Amino acid sequence: MAQMERRDVSRYYYYLDEPGGASKKHWIEDPNDGSKWLFKSVRIHKNGHRTTSDLSEVAAYRVANVIGIPAAEYALAVRDGEEGCISRDIGLPGYELDEGWKWIRSHHASLIPSVVRGTDDPPVRQPSGYSYENLRACLTGLKSPPGFETVPDGYTLFCGYLLLDALVANTDRHEANWGVMRAPTGSDRRDLLAPTFDHGAGLGYQLLDSKKQELLEIREDLSAWCDRGKAMRFAKTVGGNTLTLVDYFVQASRLADHATVGHWIDNVRSELTADELERLLPPVAGMSEVSTKFAIEVIAENVRRVLDGIR
Repeated sequence: MAQMERRDVSRYYYYLDEPGGASKKHWIEDPNDGSKWLFKSVRIHKNGHRTTSDLSEVAAYRVANVIGIPAAEYALAVRDGEEGCISRDIGLPGYELDEGWKWIRSHHASLIPSVVRGTDDPPVRQPSGYSYENLRACLTGLKSPPGFETVPDGYTLFCGYLLLDALVANTDRHEANWGVMRAPTGSDRRDLLAPTFDHGAGLGYQLLDSKKQELLEIREDLSAWCDRGKAMRFAKTVGGNTLTLVDYFVQASRLADHATVGHWIDNVRSELTADELERLLPPVAGMSEVSTKFAIEVIAENVRRVLDGIR
């Protein structure tokens, strides 16, 4: 089987640092076509353990593609010997990209006041009011980005992002990990929910290879690990519980456009088969085989859980 190679972006032009987040990031430009990309270095802990956040980003992008959800384009990359990933700039001419919390601050501060903060402040853990019910009120009036106009409103599209999170075990959908494209002032264009981005916290990216191998050896253990994936960035339920990623998507999707959600679920069922996952995520040059195998099996298990939960 052909390997997934890294793109060498050492000769791309550097032009801007990107603040925020746990990983070092900066913007670069392809000298061949002028396209702009964000290079994000993979995290290596002091003990030498290399995370697999770069694989998580690429896997999420590829899964989003096959089920029909707009996502920033990601590719594995290396820059001056430093491994990581690149993501293509999702900007649109004339539009301004706001992180979710900034857009809420401007438009719905009274609805979710807990996410209103300073630019340099970290995201709040499980802020009160940051729930799918309130996000529905915030996002329904938004349109979908170009190419996805059949998704009727921003809230339904956000539920697609929750579906993706459930599939790739991404527990980090805080209020800065999604965005809104603000239309030009004075134009008759509508604000858009931006394509999804930043899924590096998925697929057990922090786990040691030895732990991944251990989980792969016993199906029940892998299933239990997947079930521990919680929607921990969202407000707790009235009963004080934190739902699993799958349950959070299932409940949120009941308030979304049913035909659109049904279309995505049909794609999950038909496009994320075992054979397709093997094709989507071949072995990665320079990365352990257990890393890609674990990613494939986690997605496969979460496909089963999503299909069981949505019935």
